[in-house]
Amino acid sequence: RELFEETALKREQMELMNVFSGFTVYTLPEKVQKKGFKGQVHKWFLFEFKDEDKNIDLSKAQDKEFTQWRWETIENVLSEVESFRKDSYEEMFKEFKSLIEGSIEPVDVAS
Repeated sequence: RELFEETALKREQMELMNVFSGFTVYTLPEKVQKKGFKGQVHKWFLFEFKDEDKNIDLSKAQDKEFTQWRWETIENVLSEVESFRKDSYEEMFKEFKSLIEGSIEPVDVAS
């Protein structure tokens, strides 16, 4: 449900590969905390996208939370994620890393 709301991707476009064994938690910096909201607890799910990239259309999402997307490496995600979230991402990637790396196909930049 969450994936569909935020990306408009449908169940038939995805295959569930794994579920994170626990939860990750982070605390927001004080300057962005709102009353009663100090951080987040995440349950992670690893999906494989089974469709063509051209069929990803974030404009059809219900939440309109995202306007752009891109495929990215673990290393680049970790280098760009906000510092207060980094430990949670590292924990998740540690568990999913072998599955993620096994799904990446090399890109032919010569053509």
